Amino acid sequence: MVQSVERALMILDILDKDKNPDEGIGVLALSKAMNLKFPTVHNLLKTLVTLGYAEQIEHNGKYRLGALSMNLGQNFANRKSLIQASELPVIKLRDDLFESVMLVAKIGDECQVLLNCPSLSDLTVRFSVASISNFYTLATGRMVLANMTNEELNTYTKRNGFPCMEWDGINNSEKLRLELDLIRQNGYAQCQKPDIIGLAMPIFIPGRKLNAALGVSVPAIRFNAEKKAMVLETLGKTIFSIIQRLTI
Repeated sequence: MVQSVERALMILDILDKDKNPDEGIGVLALSKAMNLKFPTVHNLLKTLVTLGYAEQIEHNGKYRLGALSMNLGQNFANRKSLIQASELPVIKLRDDLFESVMLVAKIGDECQVLLNCPSLSDLTVRFSVASISNFYTLATGRMVLANMTNEELNTYTKRNGFPCMEWDGINNSEKLRLELDLIRQNGYAQCQKPDIIGLAMPIFIPGRKLNAALGVSVPAIRFNAEKKAMVLETLGKTIFSIIQRLTI
């Protein structure tokens, strides 16, 4: 099994380096490049085509990268540029508010933590996770949920169910969609726990397939209406700065 995966990745690497993707690469050429038998490479290609990572060119029967492979590359580039553009604004946000800040992006079935910047305060909120699979429990996760397509949301709820007691007793699709509609209307998500209040806003970059959110976590003892207004205002300014840096 591992050997098949390695060989499939080798094929994708060769197709990725093809300088003439409009013409593609034939099975025989791939077989020679990989020093593998023709049927072996042909079977691997059929699997990659079925999964969407490679495609067969209609007019000549050769192969090139498929849409999913292209998306993987684009998503990686988007995440990398988002991290680079966000590092300084996120640190400034942390220092201005004196609170913990987290930048996340939806990667597959999880929210990947791209930047995690704990507050320097003695009383602070710390998260030591690299990814989040339960989107219901954090404001950033709820913000990502609100920006999913209907198809993505249906897939998520089929796999993970509904939040129920984790989020205002939401136990069906209608209640969840109403709450997500409200998040989109407000422009931010809030998650309240006994000791922590989380606020998050979306990072939307026109033309880029990226579902990301920037969040601030505040100890409940420091949270009030004035603090909430300050956090949302500063979050908005920070996101504007990030988007400017991305589009320069």
